[in-house]
Amino acid sequence: MVEGFALRGIDISSDDRMLSPSQLGFAPRVQGIANSNAVVSIYQNGNIIYQTNVTPGPFVIDDLYSSGYNGDLTVEIKEADGKVRSFIVPFSNVAPLIRMGQ
Repeated sequence: MVEGFALRGIDISSDDRMLSPSQLGFAPRVQGIANSNAVVSIYQNGNIIYQTNVTPGPFVIDDLYSSGYNGDLTVEIKEADGKVRSFIVPFSNVAPLIRMGQ
């Protein structure tokens, strides 16, 4: 048999050390719709900060690394047929902001 043990209390809390580095700090969630297999590129201040391939349909990118810089994000969707669409995601890195869902 297993003996029991005394327990005075318990503390349940979150610990940021359990998050992956890409989930630390604030970064916006980027959502869009691809009409075909597409390459999504995200630029900040003219520099590419993220690029991925997506399948047709809605997509969400929520694993951007937190940037210490301010500046809107330009999202470019390059479809399989070569058509390119882009849109802006406003971004400002203000200290007390946290990611959506945290």
